[in-house]
Amino acid sequence: MALIIAISAMVLLSYIAQEVSKDSTIEFVVNSQNVNRVKAYAAARSGLDLSLLRVKIYQMVQSQVGEALGEQAKSLEMIWSFPFMWPPPLPHDLTLVDQNMIQDKVKKAKMDGSYSAAIVDEGSKIDLNDLGSPSKAIQEATLLSLKQAFENKMLADSKFDQQMKEDKYLEVINNIADWVDLNTESLNGGAEANRYDNPQWPPNRWFRTIDEVRLVAGMTDRIYEYLRPLITIYGSKGINPNRASAEILLSLHPSITPVVVAEIVKRRTSESLGGEFKKAEDFWQFVNQVGANVSNDDQKKILISFNPVTSFRIKSVGSFANATREIEVVVMDFNKMIDTVSESVKKEKDADKKDNAEQKPNNPIAGDKKEPAKASAPITPGRPRIFYWSER
Repeated sequence: MALIIAISAMVLLSYIAQEVSKDSTIEFVVNSQNVNRVKAYAAARSGLDLSLLRVKIYQMVQSQVGEALGEQAKSLEMIWSFPFMWPPPLPHDLTLVDQNMIQDKVKKAKMDGSYSAAIVDEGSKIDLNDLGSPSKAIQEATLLSLKQAFENKMLADSKFDQQMKEDKYLEVINNIADWVDLNTESLNGGAEANRYDNPQWPPNRWFRTIDEVRLVAGMTDRIYEYLRPLITIYGSKGINPNRASAEILLSLHPSITPVVVAEIVKRRTSESLGGEFKKAEDFWQFVNQVGANVSNDDQKKILISFNPVTSFRIKSVGSFANATREIEVVVMDFNKMIDTVSESVKKEKDADKKDNAEQKPNNPIAGDKKEPAKASAPITPGRPRIFYWSER
């Protein structure tokens, strides 16, 4: 009996010890993973904060000396354009002494996680909110670019052509415009609200997120997946041909084919061929020389811009052990955007005044005197203004 009791006690104690050990191991793993995620997030925040600093420095330097540098101002983009990571990668041609020095500094650093941060131009996309711009020229140019983005792709891909016709892409594009314009009449005919089950839709306001585009009447997964890399709601009120993707360049005009786009990309990336385009006349002249046929009237309807970058998308990925966290934000110079829209609206008003003056030459127009150039808005103190923040 004593032996049986002793064996039973040993079995019971072994079971209890095993359960306690298992619970302790699970608790340790869970808590360790939580710590790893916190450290990974801290690393991602470090990359983000450094990226915001780079954008701020670029904005300040561009505002102070950008105009004085002229064509050399493009070199200022090196402040933000190259990706950055920690620990820094060691080039193969680095001397052993330099490698040891860098590795020594990394060991002394207090941050034990790693991160990689990249900054890209968010403005050189089609801005859907421009469909509700107070400038009629910006509205029309944006709607034309959206339609052209589909039509050029459809000409090159018969399967895509059939799919988009099945999805009624033109109606969807008009429904996107109906979402942001202020009237209640649909571009497809009838009332806008007739296409929605919710009587409060469309809201006739700007899109607040890109994902909100999925709520547009008639939107399909195929249309959304094609549009997603081409569109933004943080645009610069004009496409910069020096930074726009091939798909965006195709959307500018029907005569701009993939062959023409290839020539544009080749030219802007090679200094020996002329390098980046400096002004609109230079761009359109080159485009027509390499096979396009963009008339002067069409050139006036297409909004292209060579202004400094004002809208940035920052993506910072932090990691520690087996945990990874990602932070993505969009920052934009809101004052510059307002100045661009105001300038476009002013040009339209001046054109209307000129037309009225030609019709009534005996009536003087108020405000004929040339107004002094408006000084650009000063850079706002503090970090760049964040319009979008996402964590994963």
